[in-house]
Parts: sequence; structure tokens; C-alpha cells
Amino acid sequence: QYMITTVKAVVSTQSTGKAQLSKVRENQQKLLRVVATGEIFIMPLVILQLFTGQSGSILTPLVYYQFLMLRYMSRRNPYVRNAFSELRLATVQLVYKPACPGIIRSIVMKVISLIERLSPITYQPAN
Repeated sequence: QYMITTVKAVVSTQSTGKAQLSKVRENQQKLLRVVATGEIFIMPLVILQLFTGQSGSILTPLVYYQFLMLRYMSRRNPYVRNAFSELRLATVQLVYKPACPGIIRSIVMKVISLIERLSPITYQPAN
């Protein structure tokens, strides 16, 4: 009796584990996009912490910038590059609405221009 109960418990645990693993597989694209967006949003926070004195060193934003650039240039993981593109598109659509003041529009477009100048050149493989 004990053996049957133990086997049932192991099988149910495995099926639960399999169900959780299948959920992760189903949502893997969404999860990786969320992680990439989070990595991008950390950079302004690191810069803000530098100006408020909460960051330990001037090296923190520089090292994180290098990390972001490596993630951006990754051929195996295009999620950061795609997240940058999606955020840029959404921001441009937002600032070009008629309700957006011109000064905000010009500031945002200058920030986007700066970010584009700081981004590395990525090479697309020839087909």
C-alpha cells in the first residue's frame, strides 16, 4: 500500500513538473521579452542612482552599458535588440500624437537620437 501511494505521488509530481515545464515553453518568448525590457529599463535607473549618490562608482553605468551592448549585439538572443526597436516605435508614436507638447517631442527625439548614436552597429548575415 505504501509503495502504491509513493508511486502515485512521484507520478503526480512529475506530471506537475511536466505541466510547469510546458507552461514555461509556451510562454518562453514572452518571458524573454519581459527580461530584455527589464534589462533596458535598468540603465536609466543606474544613471539616476549615480546622480543621487546611491551608485557605488562611476564604473557601474559604464559596465552596465557594456553589458547592454553585448546583449544588443548577440546573434543568439535578439530580444534586447527587438525590445529597443519596440520601445523606440512606441515612444515615437506617443510623442507624435497631437496632444504631446512640442518641447516634450523635441526632448524625446533628441534622447532617441543619442541612444541610436550610442548603439553598436549590428551586421546582418548575407542571404
